[in-house]
Amino acid sequence: MKIPQPPNNEKQRIAALLALGILDTPQDPQFDDLTRLAANICQTPIALVSLIDSSRQWFKAKVGVNVCETPRDWAFCAHALHENDIFIVPHTLHDDRFVDNPLVTSEPHIRFYAGAPLRTKDGQVLGTLCVIDQQPRELESVQYESLRMLAKQVISQIERHHFEYAQNKHIHTAEKAEEKFRLVIEAAPSGMIMIDDQGTIVLANAMMCEQFGYMPDALLGQSIETLIPDRFRPQHPGHRTTFFAAPEPRSMG
Repeated sequence: MKIPQPPNNEKQRIAALLALGILDTPQDPQFDDLTRLAANICQTPIALVSLIDSSRQWFKAKVGVNVCETPRDWAFCAHALHENDIFIVPHTLHDDRFVDNPLVTSEPHIRFYAGAPLRTKDGQVLGTLCVIDQQPRELESVQYESLRMLAKQVISQIERHHFEYAQNKHIHTAEKAEEKFRLVIEAAPSGMIMIDDQGTIVLANAMMCEQFGYMPDALLGQSIETLIPDRFRPQHPGHRTTFFAAPEPRSMG
């Protein structure tokens, strides 16, 4: 068995793969449908969306196998990283690179392999959309072209997933920052509130409620004008997000 060597751009390729946040994610119907379509068009019992990281090939979608990953050293798809187009092995038993590969000598007993590279817009090959048969064979021209087009659709789905992943990560970061901000306001030694651009109170710490005689959270949802004496309301600068700190209580003595 010939162990596939990493491509020259392996460091950049792995960085691109990890940045996409696609590894070890749950099954996705969009990927599953494309994989089944590849198997149907090419008339093979097995089809995979295989992503190659530093030590394994991991299957984002699979038809005809139960395992979720294999060692990278066994991966036909790792050989395909070096190819500009579809990588085809018509008969594994006639190919010194694969004749004693564990995936050939035992389940799933691969005899035929064709893998279309999953190439990003900046040229990084993440893995393949591949079809596998347990009989030696060739692809017909229409199957060959269809597999290439389906690989482009898989890349589009990976990019869609990355957009959603990045968006969710941004939201999570913003939520953590907001929570930290709220904790700081709540712990402030003086009364503080925050209003939105409609002048509605969205945050009031315990000290503010206490100084104005409100129960905790009773100010939330009320207008800022609730706290502004009538004689000062004409001078209020309008609705905008702002802070208001209550004055320290004065001694009456």
